[in-house]
Amino acid sequence: QREDFQHGFISMIERVSTDKSLLDTIAEGIKKAMEDEKLKLVVKQVLIEGLADSDLQEAMAKTFLRSVKVGIVEALSDAELREICSAGAREAMSLALQDSELKDTLKNALIEVIGDPDVMAAAYRGGFS
Repeated sequence: QREDFQHGFISMIERVSTDKSLLDTIAEGIKKAMEDEKLKLVVKQVLIEGLADSDLQEAMAKTFLRSVKVGIVEALSDAELREICSAGAREAMSLALQDSELKDTLKNALIEVIGDPDVMAAAYRGGFS
């Protein structure tokens, strides 16, 4: 593999992909081409066929998951976002605890759990920590 060729190719792609005049010309050409109903039908068929391809689906899923993972990692390292999420969670919990129906549901669930002999036996044996 020739590094000079690789760098040259990457440089060319970067220049082409940022050339507004070229991008506008391509967009205009695609727009005009899509006015042809027969061509539109062919493009739709190719897209549908491509989307049904299992290799493409797998590649798209991997790319999507990779993007989500990067986003989560970046979000976790963002102190402001963590504080906003924490404040939102605290507010949601506060509002939830003001809901009498939810409080009654939680109370009844706790009463049911405490009344369960197996749960109580496990608690006495140290099954909960």
